[in-house]
Amino acid sequence: MSNLELSERSYFNPNEFCFAFKEFDGTPTKIGEQKDAEEFFNLFVDWIETAIKNNAEKYVPKEIFGGKFCIQKVCSECGYESSWFDDYMNIKITMKDTKSLAEGLQKYIEGEIINEYNCQGCNKKVDAKNRTLISSTPNVLLF
Repeated sequence: MSNLELSERSYFNPNEFCFAFKEFDGTPTKIGEQKDAEEFFNLFVDWIETAIKNNAEKYVPKEIFGGKFCIQKVCSECGYESSWFDDYMNIKITMKDTKSLAEGLQKYIEGEIINEYNCQGCNKKVDAKNRTLISSTPNVLLF
């Protein structure tokens, strides 16, 4: 793709890349089939991880794109907090009815109320806030 910098063209024809970049079943990427950016990115990273899984560089994709979420459930009555961590390589933000990425991210981390949550702190079924926080960020953060 760097050949655009050295040419007068304002576009790049991805046919050769799509033929070389194989789907999981070994067939070339179908250029007539629409995929969203997240789907393509996840497939691309899986492809890279598979290709380098036995090399010293096998952790490079996670070092570049990998971060950690902290997923929390917080009891509305006693405040008991249950937390665990999960890895991510991108963050899917819903932008509907938002004016900026910052606003979308704020809505993302606010979370939602879940009903009938069995709280381990007060041993009752209560409403609890379920939210996902960003515990650590990667070198390259994708939204």
